[in-house]
Amino acid sequence: MTQTMAEMRTVLVTGAGRGLGRALALHLAAPGVLLFLHYNRSADGARETSALARQKGAQTVLLEADLSRSGECSRLAEQAAGHAACLHLLIHNAGAYPESGLLELPPGAWDETLGVTLSGVYHLTRAALPLLRGAAGEGGGHPARVILIGDSGADRIVARDFATPYHIAKVGAHILMRSFARVLTPEGITVNQISPGFLENSVGEVP
Repeated sequence: MTQTMAEMRTVLVTGAGRGLGRALALHLAAPGVLLFLHYNRSADGARETSALARQKGAQTVLLEADLSRSGECSRLAEQAAGHAACLHLLIHNAGAYPESGLLELPPGAWDETLGVTLSGVYHLTRAALPLLRGAAGEGGGHPARVILIGDSGADRIVARDFATPYHIAKVGAHILMRSFARVLTPEGITVNQISPGFLENSVGEVP
């Protein structure tokens, strides 16, 4: 029996064009799942993720956005709303990791890293709230979920002289997730952070 869009489980994964984002998307890909696959610069990778997810039976929609810009976060959420009335799972995976020392950061790396890795999490979560609330209101004991891919050192305030803006962003995102959890859990939207150590292909250029 074919499911309608209204009956499908909906998932948005940011940075789905490669690395951990692709792995997460493919892990969740299955019949009855509608995957929103976000990318910024990794268009070819996102198309490959989409093809692989469809082979596993999922439906996919590609969404391009620069998450460092609040307006593009809003546009991304609006595009998702054009395909589904609710969002069951939002995974914040996208991030920027400038591979340089504090005094050698290239121009724009500071603002871009904080924008994608921290501000983008805030703006996209806010923009997606109507969709998340739609899922939370469905009933059936299944809350809407927001999950952030954090960092194993995000709860420790220590000096970081390499990839400094990334580590600052992850500390801020750690506080942000705790804050979102406090205000959204009563609405039936759970907010959690997963903080792994170094993962193969999980850091590098903006996805």
